[in-house]
Amino acid sequence: FEVLTECKKALPSVPSYYLKSTKKDKETGQYPPYDVEIIEQVVQAGLTGVDLYYKGLTKGFVEQAHQAGLEVHVWTVNDTEDAQRMVEYGVNGITTDKPGILRKELKL
Repeated sequence: FEVLTECKKALPSVPSYYLKSTKKDKETGQYPPYDVEIIEQVVQAGLTGVDLYYKGLTKGFVEQAHQAGLEVHVWTVNDTEDAQRMVEYGVNGITTDKPGILRKELKL
């Protein structure tokens, strides 16, 4: 995060996204939701948005990020149902290994 913040200071016109993941809870096997404090960190750093591992993302997080003026991108979504959920959440972009399949199945 510190390196990204310094890069943004040096190159303010270049879009910058905080790349972050979440770890699966060993006991539940679930991915915990992202802490919305990330949004405030990214806003204060003057970054363009976040690029998050899609598991753990909630619609509420996306809405709060958008209200703060941030973009939300997700990675690596290869399942059509997961991709559809991300579209419904309103993410700005999806990274996938199967762009042709998802585009066709989601009718994008």
